[in-house]
Amino acid sequence: MRMLLPLNVAFSVWYFAWLLQPNRVGNPVLFGLLLLAEVFNLAQAAGFWWTACRARGPVVRPPAPATDAVDVLIPVYNEPVEVVEPTVAAATRMVSEGPVTVVICDDGDSDDMRALAARYRVRYLRREQHSGAKAGNLNHALAHTDSPLAVVFDCDHVPDRSFLTQTARHFARPDVALVQTPQYYANAWQNPVAHASWSQQALFFGIIARGKAALDAMFCCGTNVVYRRAALEAVGGIPEDSVTEDFALSIRLRERGWHTVYVPEVLASGLGPEDMASYVSQQHRWARGCLSAIGTAVRSRLPWRQKLQFLLSSMFFLTGWTYLIYMSLPVVRIVGGEQALA
Repeated sequence: MRMLLPLNVAFSVWYFAWLLQPNRVGNPVLFGLLLLAEVFNLAQAAGFWWTACRARGPVVRPPAPATDAVDVLIPVYNEPVEVVEPTVAAATRMVSEGPVTVVICDDGDSDDMRALAARYRVRYLRREQHSGAKAGNLNHALAHTDSPLAVVFDCDHVPDRSFLTQTARHFARPDVALVQTPQYYANAWQNPVAHASWSQQALFFGIIARGKAALDAMFCCGTNVVYRRAALEAVGGIPEDSVTEDFALSIRLRERGWHTVYVPEVLASGLGPEDMASYVSQQHRWARGCLSAIGTAVRSRLPWRQKLQFLLSSMFFLTGWTYLIYMSLPVVRIVGGEQALA
């Protein structure tokens, strides 16, 4: 990194010095679009290097595990029992210094899920009004539980036995609102789509997440996460008006002075998308949520470093328009004869 960063800076300066010479301008409109795309990607690259350069140092562990009671919330919605059962079974086997209550939060009103809960002797919750999607389901569960800590696992994310011992201890700090761990796709080595998706996840939950944590700007990612109930109550629960409620929640918590902790160890294994339709649906949902949070991040009352980190994450999904520009310019040249560069 010490070698690559100055090389990136040097080549960027050289390239833009070449690009911005007046005699490079071909069609002014096409040149302007090209320059806009290049500046946007330069800003994204600078943000990446800024984040990556902070991803150093070991994880600081509090000396003793927490003894607080924990509610483990597993939201489900019409998923097959064979997908949910491994998560429920593993959740009941987690080691903890305090009492653990596992809860199946069923938004699909499935009698099979009720039977699964009875088989593993865990709590079963369903609600009459299915509003607010996953966030509404979790808020309903939080209203019917009372432990100081609440863990959320997506129904296909199977926790390790040590999940609670490695995460709950960080709540010894009274200002910690949540502890996030990576999302790992166990099917990445059996399915090419899941493998490609995991490659993206590995980059984010590797150097990027560690850098954000060092900048005190790591945000919640929706699963494999432990919340402090008091922090959730302080911001009115999980937002139900956002597609990516976890991202919006993180901004609200930050504004109230709460902090987050990132534990960069795989402590739960999930299932990644196995076909392009599922992958595109996942990415589209994340993009909609993050882009809709840009205004919230801009208006947030956060220190500039945290605000900029949230903006970098939410604006990542705008990168696609620059690819459209790059791919369109040769077509315009072939079809119409116009080009960006003289």
